[in-house]
Amino acid sequence: TQQSHIKKGQKSKDQKSKDQKSKDQTLKLDPNQVIASVNKIPIDLKAFNTHVALLLSHSKRKKPSLKLQTRAARKAIRLLLTKEMLTQEMKKNKLTTKLPEIQVRVTQRKNALKKIHSTPTRFQTYVNRRGHTLDSYDIYLWNKEVTYTLMKNQKQLEPTAKEVKDLYQRMISRFSRPERV
Repeated sequence: TQQSHIKKGQKSKDQKSKDQKSKDQTLKLDPNQVIASVNKIPIDLKAFNTHVALLLSHSKRKKPSLKLQTRAARKAIRLLLTKEMLTQEMKKNKLTTKLPEIQVRVTQRKNALKKIHSTPTRFQTYVNRRGHTLDSYDIYLWNKEVTYTLMKNQKQLEPTAKEVKDLYQRMISRFSRPERV
């Protein structure tokens, strides 16, 4: 048979044509193709691929493993979805006027971290160890600041007296034990 004449590690003509077809199919993806949406606001493949590429760019390997690619894809879609949800929530609560203020706080926070880490290389290492690139870290900080602003606006940051009392009652056994060193 034809298969018996193929050396180990070589592919048959059928296998080569199947591989070529699958490569052709992946190349024909439309960058404007919607991969997710939040309340009918689309997130397209181009934005997703950009974020995945940014997350993979700090990998030391030339070709990242499938596991690393999967993690980067999950993180990218999570960042994009969260950002879109928070943006919509800001619009819904009529807080879009606070967006410049939020961006200032993000910049201040980032500058404070840069000062702590003293050199751009050390700051880059800090960001990379948290699984981000500089761009994705900006989105992460922006998401945190918007979440804080929304919670503050809805007065969810300060517990009520009843919430404190309920927590104390649930944790009373911990509060009645002597301290341990």
